[in-house]
Amino acid sequence: MNKTSLIAFFILLITASLASAQSFLQDTPKSKLELRREKNNCRPYYIGLSTGINNLGGLLGLDVEYSLNNTSTAGAHIGLGTWGIKTGIDAKYYRKECHTGWAYGLGISFASGNREQSWPLETISGRKNVLLQLHPQAGVQLEILRYFPIGKHGHRLWTELGWNQRFTRKVYSVLDGQTLSLMADRSINLLCPGGLVIAGGYSMGIGGNKRKR
Repeated sequence: MNKTSLIAFFILLITASLASAQSFLQDTPKSKLELRREKNNCRPYYIGLSTGINNLGGLLGLDVEYSLNNTSTAGAHIGLGTWGIKTGIDAKYYRKECHTGWAYGLGISFASGNREQSWPLETISGRKNVLLQLHPQAGVQLEILRYFPIGKHGHRLWTELGWNQRFTRKVYSVLDGQTLSLMADRSINLLCPGGLVIAGGYSMGIGGNKRKR
């Protein structure tokens, strides 16, 4: 066997060995960790709309979430509510990977209020237009949420039940000297942020596969 034939023989042998090794690796069962990582296509960002009573984004809000890891997110919310512009931030922990199923959240809410607003209200001298100042309101919010996946692209429907504990005391001031009836006072306090939370919304997954842990 000459030198050229010998080199060709070794090249053929190495090629066959590499092909055999590649076939062996492909046939080797994958570990649970590898399979989980292949299935894990969590989205790094979510954006959506929400509504509800004492919702962090108000009666109609925009929600943005960032994935901290496969089972937790941090969110920012802004929208319009009964008390002016409503904003909030929260963090959620999900019992399932890829941010679906049951989740628990803790957040902070803030409503801007309104400097001057005329409301038709009952006073001690009859129904009149009353000039009010709605004071800014802040609260701590506890949340229990349920996320329902829509399709395979990270989109979700969700519902929420919780409690918002308001920690600002002054709700409103009457600016024109009139005296409200007890019923009018209760109505204003009912509209003020705080108390039972019932909300829901839709969010879309955005971005490529979530980076692996």
